[in-house]
Amino acid sequence: MGVGLTCELISLIALSVWEAGWSQVAADREAVANPQNTAGRFEPAEGIVHPYLGFVRRPRSASEAGLPFGVSEYGFPDNETPLVVRQPNEIIIAVLGGSLAEEFARHGWDDLREHLQDSESFRGKRPRIVRLGLSGYKQPQQLLLVNYLLALGAEFDVVVNLDGFNEVALPDVENIPNHVFSAFPRGWHVRVMDTDDIQVLRKLGNLVAIQDADKARTKSFSHAPWRWSPTASVVWLVLHRRSQDQELHAHHELQTLGDRGEVHAALGPAQSFDSKESLYRHCVTLWKNSSRLLHATCQQRSIRYLHFLQPNQYLPGSKPLMSRGEKAKAFQDEYPGRNAVEHGYPLLQQAGKDLITEGIEFHDLTQLFQETVEATYRDECCHLNETGNAMLAKRIAETLIRRP
Repeated sequence: MGVGLTCELISLIALSVWEAGWSQVAADREAVANPQNTAGRFEPAEGIVHPYLGFVRRPRSASEAGLPFGVSEYGFPDNETPLVVRQPNEIIIAVLGGSLAEEFARHGWDDLREHLQDSESFRGKRPRIVRLGLSGYKQPQQLLLVNYLLALGAEFDVVVNLDGFNEVALPDVENIPNHVFSAFPRGWHVRVMDTDDIQVLRKLGNLVAIQDADKARTKSFSHAPWRWSPTASVVWLVLHRRSQDQELHAHHELQTLGDRGEVHAALGPAQSFDSKESLYRHCVTLWKNSSRLLHATCQQRSIRYLHFLQPNQYLPGSKPLMSRGEKAKAFQDEYPGRNAVEHGYPLLQQAGKDLITEGIEFHDLTQLFQETVEATYRDECCHLNETGNAMLAKRIAETLIRRP
């Protein structure tokens, strides 16, 4: 009995010293166990190739997912159709972007709605969200998505575009190394690969097995009595980190196999860059042009367009007060997208200033956590915890309330 209590006490201290505390590790564990949490995960069984948007998610009901909402027939994480029409005393807010936007629309929406309803300018109006963020999306997918839905009859009052990370990181880390056109969707050559190739299927199966095993193990640790044990939390954390490393390696192997057939449908136009900087500049130009076109489309239909550059922990100086616990969880020196953030984000920031001079409502959120001591990032990529999403919701709400 005494030995067990001693182990629990030591584990509790370790989690407080080396992580963000037991409660935060427990929250992270619950997030991983949540079947709706798909950010950063390659989903061959869930992803469906789309003729205009690259890919969407496999439709499923809320009951099938075992969650408050499922995936609509249009392939986005929502119970309702995105083809909404304006109603009296209602304001329709579409949220675009990649996994950060997808998670924000799920976890930050209640905070955003509350802030809006408490304001004088939104009093008497019911905010309604249209969730259009999807893990892995990058421009021009958001641009094509809005035009596609508007062509089908959708009506929006506000379009919130929350992006930036995928636009510079994914072409650098995934597309160009695999000879895939930089503007093509994430993992495109893998999505249209020859499934008769046994080596590809073997690598794909290995990746899915790693992800499923980690999910199942995490779910077990989320049950009593293990969920109440600091020692069990330490064990889970070690095993989860090992699974993350294995998943990263398996994903790299799969991406490498994807270019074995020189098929134009998978690779697109030949493209090369003489330096990383030239690649980032190309990606930023595409990002800026897409935002310009989104603004023009929205302006023509009396839709307010707001473009936000998402925060990221790898931008130097953006979170100088990051604790040792948060850094251990959310910052890796060798993270694949770090170089793209360090060198691509300054280009995004400058391009954002250009958008402002053109009359576009652009807002740089990279310094959102500059004075925050509390943990805001939940993983080594870019995703936010409850505190981070709440702060993001508050800033976006303030921008919505404050007319230009």
